[in-house]
Amino acid sequence: MFPILAITLLMGGVTGAQFWKTALALVNALFLSLVAGLFVSAISRDSQKALAGTLLLLALLAGGGPAVDATIDAIQPRGFSPVLSLSSPVYLFMTADALGQTPFWTGLLVNQAVAWLLLGLACLLLPCTWQEKVGSLQRRRSVWGIGGNLAEPNARRGCAED
Repeated sequence: MFPILAITLLMGGVTGAQFWKTALALVNALFLSLVAGLFVSAISRDSQKALAGTLLLLALLAGGGPAVDATIDAIQPRGFSPVLSLSSPVYLFMTADALGQTPFWTGLLVNQAVAWLLLGLACLLLPCTWQEKVGSLQRRRSVWGIGGNLAEPNARRGCAED
């Protein structure tokens, strides 16, 4: 992907800083979207709901912050100041090619903080959500005549009971 993007650099259309910032913004967007998918998949049982939840979370991350900042600017016109926009990978991509003083590095830091927070939450939630709930498993085991204490594995992992 990067060699194709570098053609514009070789032809003189962009500077080296613009190219590398754009490449970094694209890698950041890829990482953030993958982590958002992992997070939603960690809390969802149904694949279709996980897909819809991931798309909703990505739309919220991409457009939510800039929309709130634009609304605040429309209500109180004092010049656009990106506060919540810094969490948007789209805003980061837009500031990557701008010349002059832009909040690119701050936006990259905020994007990475959001991505790592989602990854950490997915890691914390996954041990409690990766297996079937005790109630449905208990019904299935009682049909087949298999007994045992089903609450014990959840208790060892520190997960709440249903």
